Amino acid sequence: MQLFLQLNLNDLPENQDKGLIQLFYCTTDKPHCESDLEAFFPFSKAVCCRKIDITEESSQIEPDLQEVFSEKVIVGWNPVDDYPHFEEYEQLGIEIDDDIYELMEEKEIGLPIEKDKLFGWPYWVQSVEYPFDRKTETQMELLFQLDSEDNLPYMFGDAGIGHLTQSPDNKDELGFGWACS
Repeated sequence: MQLFLQLNLNDLPENQDKGLIQLFYCTTDKPHCESDLEAFFPFSKAVCCRKIDITEESSQIEPDLQEVFSEKVIVGWNPVDDYPHFEEYEQLGIEIDDDIYELMEEKEIGLPIEKDKLFGWPYWVQSVEYPFDRKTETQMELLFQLDSEDNLPYMFGDAGIGHLTQSPDNKDELGFGWACS
């Protein structure tokens, strides 16, 4: 599997957790992971999301892939305002008139960010699709959003957006799913 994302939790803003989050994703054609293994669903066998302790001795493994994506380093975080997707308004108790929402879209204000981002509100391409923790059944929260070909040289389906989520009460429970239009 291709390494898509690695986050050192010690370096994240407003984070009390320790360790390393890694997201690996199958990009092969045999099997065709996206369709054969349903890579778009959280907890698919085509994806490996894990949180590991970084106090242990590190090991290095050469990936057995035809092409390994070049490494990019996140050098800092810029806080920006981010807002929920309109389909989440009702659950959040927010009421906005259709005319106001159209104005928000026109002015591009009060909307979720579509690009790569840490935390914030997911930009849902189709509809709200938060996964739930498989043990506690708690709704998971966005940890990192990956937009097709933003910083990662990969496209999820037809210009899709992926969401790495984490359970708020079970920090070892991670999921990755994506959707496209």
